[in-house]
Amino acid sequence: MMTIEGEHHASEAPEVGMIDLGDFHIAVIPPGIRAIVDDCEVLSSIEQQTEQAILFVEKTKLCRLSQFSALSTTVKSLLFEHDNPATRVCPKLWDFFATRNLEELQFWERHLPPAAQHSFPITLNPTAWEKSMYLHRTWLRLLYLGTSYAAVMEEMRDIGDPVLFPFVGEYSTMLEQYLVGITDMFEEIYSLGMSTFLPGPAVALLVLALTYHRRLLDRQGGGTPKSALKLHQCWNIVQRLRDTSVLAKGMQASVAHTNEPDPWERLAMGLSIP
Repeated sequence: MMTIEGEHHASEAPEVGMIDLGDFHIAVIPPGIRAIVDDCEVLSSIEQQTEQAILFVEKTKLCRLSQFSALSTTVKSLLFEHDNPATRVCPKLWDFFATRNLEELQFWERHLPPAAQHSFPITLNPTAWEKSMYLHRTWLRLLYLGTSYAAVMEEMRDIGDPVLFPFVGEYSTMLEQYLVGITDMFEEIYSLGMSTFLPGPAVALLVLALTYHRRLLDRQGGGTPKSALKLHQCWNIVQRLRDTSVLAKGMQASVAHTNEPDPWERLAMGLSIP
């Protein structure tokens, strides 16, 4: 349930149900009205309007499980703290996230309608509508992966409990799955020439994946060809996005900062990467 803000006592605050398709006015817009606005195919398609509405509903559901902007704020603080270290704070990632059971997120994903599920465009020349829906579905997928990553990190806080030792491998596998998934999403959208259309905060996830893969490579003492490939894959995407993303530009500058002995270690610690 969602509470409506207003001038009333907290105990009397009215509640409204979660939005659903019934809250949308879906109809074919008459040609005369379409001529007044910037006409597009969605205005004459019930199916397309319904798909957009479903995506909006699912984004709203996921956002109620997430505080994604906190992750973006943390990454930004870490990337730009060398400009004024005295005023920067590097909080633990989980300090920003309400405790969210992984089952909640997995339940949401299992029940995600086909219209909101990520899929690669099947045509070589996707239409404006297909590109738009692809971008919306990709961002929804990235938001899910980032929120799930934060939930795993929350679980890993308690890893010092001997009872949880058997689950260390499971957590590590899940963490890698989310981070590799994030990297794959960015590589995919770049291959379609759409990377500049993603919302800025999405790059925070790319920074997270890049830092994780670099730390993994360092721990492996040179690593394997696969791990090295993942690291360079992430870094190439950062370079490609630096002209359109403040976070991507900050990531490149942070790594190149000559006054810092090990920017990767600072990023790994600030992002609570195990």
